[in-house]
Amino acid sequence: MYIVSIILAIAIEFVPLMYLLNKGSIKNDFVLLYFLLAVIIAMFLHEGIHAIMFLHEGIDKKRVKFGITWWKIIPTPYTHCDAEINASGYRKVLIMPFIVLGVIPLLIGIWINSALVIIFGATLIVGAVGDLMIMYSIRTLSPKQKIVDHPKLIGVRLV
Repeated sequence: MYIVSIILAIAIEFVPLMYLLNKGSIKNDFVLLYFLLAVIIAMFLHEGIHAIMFLHEGIDKKRVKFGITWWKIIPTPYTHCDAEINASGYRKVLIMPFIVLGVIPLLIGIWINSALVIIFGATLIVGAVGDLMIMYSIRTLSPKQKIVDHPKLIGVRLV
């Protein structure tokens, strides 16, 4: 799953960015640097949105933890919650970063005709692939089914 995300990110982010650079649409090298900085910041915002949604679902803030996975090709921030939550609430936790940081910027980019904003939104959609895969894996669970975020792996445990 992680390798697929990296390949998709390269295809969706870097290929169009290189095209825009070669075409001359991006005339300032700092624009690319700012773009990459924005993506890195958005990775942390993505995890912050998960945390906010856990709190919105009534989880005690002491049960929500942040960290960085260092063993992957690219260090990746994560949010973990060790409290029970119903499947319906967990689905909300999973989907919000996808909508807020991916879909909305993508639509704004289309609306204002900005290739960089479109690529930013698409990049953050790719960044939510793991969340979407978890959503898919719990699709058949009853909304009231209690689950717990898995402490080590991507996914959940049934309670």
